[in-house]
Amino acid sequence: MMRYIFFAVFSLLLSTLMSAQSLVIKAPSVVDRSENYFRVQFVVGSSDVKDFRGPSFSDFEVLSGPNVSTSNSIQMINGRTTSSSSTTYTYILSPRKNGVFKIGTASVTLNGRVLHSPPSVLRVKGTASAANMSSKSQPSSAGQNAVQNVGSAVTTKDLFITVTPNRKRVFEQEAILLTYKIYCRLGVGLSNIMLTRKPDFKGLVSQEIPVESIQMSNELVGGKSYRAGVIYQYVIFPQKTGKVSIPSLSFDCVVAQQEQYSELLDAFFDSGMVGVKVRRQVPETNIEVLPLPKPKPANFCGGVGQFKLTSSLQTKVPRSNDVATYRLTLRGTGNLKLIPAPVLTFPTDFDSYDPKTTYHTTVTFSGTTGEVYYDYTFVPHNVGKYEIPAVDMQVFNPATQRYETLHIDALKLNVEKGVRSKEEAQEELALRKSDISPIIVGPVSACDLDSPFWVGSWFFYISSLLVLLLGFAGNKFAGRYISQVRDISGRKRDKAGRVAEQRLKALATKLQVTDSSVFYEEFSHILQEYADSKFHIAISDFNKKSIQLYLHKAGIDEAVVERFVGIVSECEYARFAPSGELSRQELLSKAFDVLNKMEIKKR
Repeated sequence: MMRYIFFAVFSLLLSTLMSAQSLVIKAPSVVDRSENYFRVQFVVGSSDVKDFRGPSFSDFEVLSGPNVSTSNSIQMINGRTTSSSSTTYTYILSPRKNGVFKIGTASVTLNGRVLHSPPSVLRVKGTASAANMSSKSQPSSAGQNAVQNVGSAVTTKDLFITVTPNRKRVFEQEAILLTYKIYCRLGVGLSNIMLTRKPDFKGLVSQEIPVESIQMSNELVGGKSYRAGVIYQYVIFPQKTGKVSIPSLSFDCVVAQQEQYSELLDAFFDSGMVGVKVRRQVPETNIEVLPLPKPKPANFCGGVGQFKLTSSLQTKVPRSNDVATYRLTLRGTGNLKLIPAPVLTFPTDFDSYDPKTTYHTTVTFSGTTGEVYYDYTFVPHNVGKYEIPAVDMQVFNPATQRYETLHIDALKLNVEKGVRSKEEAQEELALRKSDISPIIVGPVSACDLDSPFWVGSWFFYISSLLVLLLGFAGNKFAGRYISQVRDISGRKRDKAGRVAEQRLKALATKLQVTDSSVFYEEFSHILQEYADSKFHIAISDFNKKSIQLYLHKAGIDEAVVERFVGIVSECEYARFAPSGELSRQELLSKAFDVLNKMEIKKR
């Protein structure tokens, strides 16, 4: 009898171990096209996996995937803790036609071993319903109060990106502002957007204007309402004339869609929202670049814009064999960073060096704005009166379509005698280039033996003892201080409530001027980062089950936990369905109250 029991237990343990070391496919055997979409999952019993390779779904339309989710389970029974984990790769597929189709094998690497899933066969039958056909052809007609259902197609009329140059006809080197703007119909839950690769502006010098956050607003396009916002902006400077092309760019967008049969709370916490990847292409556009008027002045510096030139002597009184600096300052708006320093000719008995260029500029809609410093360093060797020649820079002003001269009068110098000779200056320069320090010349006095500070005196021993005692005390307190500084996690945990409260107050002050989508996104980030810092809930695990597990483990009351979960749910619902948003002031009040109760409990 014992042999049978042992064999049964051994078989159970072996099957559990084998399931953890295998890649399992979960797919239906029969799919009805009236359901519009179905789910295929690959599950492995570990979270420490990598290099997943899915099969080729050539007979199906891939609406989403692979979407990766990781689950962790912790159980405490009679003081013993057990844990398990699994990783699931999910595809959302839509059948294209009826028939029997084979799903190939997938693979994943676990602990250096490659696991393969078995192939699967499924049969597709039935016909697509009229409602689903309408959903695919007209996804935005499903209503504006909710996010699209999973399987709804996102057409180029539902989501598109445009590029608009502020000028289509410019002079060479004149600034052009490119604005990339995204448009999405109400109900299209855009959650992320990024460039597939950096733009290659050939024949153009470009500078990006950072867009900190996408500010969405309502716009009418062709009589239809869209949510629109600027996603990228570049200032470009054409380097050649004629027809110049702005290259086509592609963007990867992620659109959130909701499962049709999920309950509201589960839709946000238990993968009810599915991210669908959509690529959008911005077509190439052309601009006409006019050549600068001829003939160009001989001393044209290449500057195109509106500029002013000033000068100053940085050294108040130049002296022989001392270093002095002469500065030219170019201010204005245009291609500032493309203008080289003017060439200055100094007197023959001056040592002069290449100018140092310093930029204090910002990129604006009109080009590069600010000022550029050209610092000329020189060393006069003789006493007397000298002159730094006048400076003339020719620039082109596109506003007047004329060349303009920036003139600086000659600078007259009266060089006074310095404290060092030319030979001493050369000797110092030579020593600075070597590792030999100059010899200090002068009498050296010995220490007075009668001084109370002399080694062996009573004052020397008392001072030494005090130094040792201070050293021991300082070492002890320094150790405590360093341990506190290194405890980054502890400091973040202690400050989490105060930081979240400050951020919520700052958000409340901008309640009337902040766009709804920006408000709810920032509100969600505050809650997620608070849970991460206070209870170590990773943002990737920020779901209903994890929140309940970690908050119960921290000793938070059940009622407070449910209120926190409810606030997160309300925020996510308003975030993905803007037209059904709740009172933002009411949501902030609830958040203040719940965080206060959680902080009191943790103390």
